[in-house]
Amino acid sequence: MRKYEIIYIVKTTVDDERKAEILEEAKGIIETAGTVTEVEEMGKRRLAYEIKKNNEGFYTVISYEAEVSVNPILKKKFKLNEDVIRDLIVRVDK
Repeated sequence: MRKYEIIYIVKTTVDDERKAEILEEAKGIIETAGTVTEVEEMGKRRLAYEIKKNNEGFYTVISYEAEVSVNPILKKKFKLNEDVIRDLIVRVDK
């Protein structure tokens, strides 16, 4: 298994309950073929540039170890979710 981090940004209009649902869905996908090692909710931050008519967003970082097959599933899930503005998966180790 390889180590990855995913960072995603949620719209500021989303309530806390929905943010928790998005996080649990992501963790559920990761745990099908790996383990979540750390979750860091960075809170509300200003975006460097406007994305989908949003100037601010709630940032969350999930560190995990999983098979490569998990990443396309995560990307698709976030792309289909209208509450998620942007997401990025980065491989941590070499």
